[in-house]
Amino acid sequence: DDNSPAALLEAAAKLRAEAEAIETEMKSAQDAKYEAALQQAFKAADENSDGVVTVEELRAALKAAFVTDEGRGSSRMAALLDAEKSYVEDLVKALDENEDGVLQPDEMVPLGEMRSRLEDEWRKDRAAASREEAAARRLEDEDDTRRERRGPRKG
Repeated sequence: DDNSPAALLEAAAKLRAEAEAIETEMKSAQDAKYEAALQQAFKAADENSDGVVTVEELRAALKAAFVTDEGRGSSRMAALLDAEKSYVEDLVKALDENEDGVLQPDEMVPLGEMRSRLEDEWRKDRAAASREEAAARRLEDEDDTRRERRGPRKG
């Protein structure tokens, strides 16, 4: 049992090396899991197996993955996918690095990440709409107040 500084430094170096090896192993496993999720997402979305994912294919894949018969999240996702504003089209444009209008395998992100991005955009739009509605109500209230102050018109 050697407690000399040299022995302690050597033990610390061994522990650091072990920690680095474990970290590298964990990172590799995490990368492999992410890559598998990407491949699974692409395969699920590429309905006709032509090697690209169109806006409609992606919409169908997201619907299949996230729109079920139960839950508020499911109905919100259904509404989002069917919205007048094409959130899915905007998402494809954001991910489409070569700007060919479709997603290649290397442009794909996992479906769960796509859902998060879509819901973030939807929330931003809802917040903006709420602000606009509030501003319109304030203007209406101000107009009502002005009319009340003026009193009935004589004529």
